[in-house]
Amino acid sequence: MKKVQTLNEEIQKMRKLMSFNINENSHDSLSEENIDNSAKGENNDPLQKECGKTYSGPKRIAYEMNNQINVLLKNKVDYFERQTKVKIDASYDNIKKGIIPTITFEDNIEASFERENAGTYAFNLSGSKIEFAEEFPVSSVREELLNSDKCFRMVYDKYDAVKNQIDNAVIQMVLFPQSGQRDIRMEMLLRGGNRKSIRKLNRGFKKGAYKLLDKNNLNIYDLNNPFYIDLGDGVFGEISCDFKVELTIIKLDGASVPESYGEIEPNPKKCVCNDVETGEQITYPCGDPLPERCKRGNDIVFDFAVDANKNFEIDQAILTQDAKDIIDKNIVKRWGELPQFRKEEYLEFLDGKTIVVNAYASIDALSNFPDGGRYAGCSTYGLGKGPRVKYNQCLSEARANAVVEYLKTIANGVFKDVNFVAVGKGETNQWSELVWDQPETKIVNGVPQNVKSPYSNEETKPDRRFEVKFPLYHKDN
Repeated sequence: MKKVQTLNEEIQKMRKLMSFNINENSHDSLSEENIDNSAKGENNDPLQKECGKTYSGPKRIAYEMNNQINVLLKNKVDYFERQTKVKIDASYDNIKKGIIPTITFEDNIEASFERENAGTYAFNLSGSKIEFAEEFPVSSVREELLNSDKCFRMVYDKYDAVKNQIDNAVIQMVLFPQSGQRDIRMEMLLRGGNRKSIRKLNRGFKKGAYKLLDKNNLNIYDLNNPFYIDLGDGVFGEISCDFKVELTIIKLDGASVPESYGEIEPNPKKCVCNDVETGEQITYPCGDPLPERCKRGNDIVFDFAVDANKNFEIDQAILTQDAKDIIDKNIVKRWGELPQFRKEEYLEFLDGKTIVVNAYASIDALSNFPDGGRYAGCSTYGLGKGPRVKYNQCLSEARANAVVEYLKTIANGVFKDVNFVAVGKGETNQWSELVWDQPETKIVNGVPQNVKSPYSNEETKPDRRFEVKFPLYHKDN
């Protein structure tokens, strides 16, 4: 009987030991006293005690982690604003011809201005927002967050709901109306046009009172304050915006973190995330993929964007393997992750729609040089014919067609019936930003002389690119 009693006592000790929580930073010994106290819910972890002096409990720590995450992510928004290119396509000559100015964001998001009254053009996106393809995983700030406070790391290690969100949640960049504004709005006022006003503007530019920017080389950060663009013929456009970039705020799941360490974590087999737009709490089995509502917003099901800079070799219209890999990563892989019923919905949604594929050529010689390049498909403007600018236009069209042909074969030909439209955008230095003076073609002994770019073919490679964005599909479409 004594042996049975001794055995039962040992079993009870083992059970207590198995329930004892050892934090990786704990220096507690596994004494019987500590095991007994742990079973009673008493806290003997020195790190937990230390954190208790600063925070009231784990729930409060999770709240402070939430605040710090959003501070760290805000820094990424600032970087994003400076990196995301914006181009305003406007000139006074075109305005006189009735051609409406447009603004294009890096993600191929385009808005057209409308004439409001004499000298005023504006666009309004009523009651809406602009969502960019750019996303940031919360895990990108994980180490910086956890290294900033050892109590943060303890809660991350201890509670699956917090760990899962930090490891898997994704935020998206969104353009919102400014506070107090109902719509996203940009306004352009025409200034100048006569000597007096031009002199006044030029004095302002020199003194720094007015900011004059290159309309072809803007970024979102530039849009935060009013500025001017040169429209030609002594006319300038004064630009002001009523919108700003924000990230979708992440909310750590405080409901699954107890008030004190002695309590059991609620729903230990369930993980919780928040809808990134509404904040609604979503419960799902731990180990399953993060629900779409916690990744991108509660209505976006499908979104593609491809923008590569290793697409074509010089004077070639054949997609490189790098370009195909990027298409496969951004389109084929994401398509394969969708459930079958979503695939069917999206293909039905695409029926009757047009998807534009833009492609470009780099500027590697004088645009007005009366001699083209070596691509056989553009022999009309090829060697000895030209001009170079028309050759590059033809080459960019051939590249756009090559992208369309490849898109129709991916994912076992699922997009073969989609109405892709290939658009050649001609030559550009928009992405390489390599600007060089291009003089008029020189004539020596009656023979035009070519002036080549001072940059290498590798340096101009970013301009030999394509862009394609599939339309967004929403549940309410």
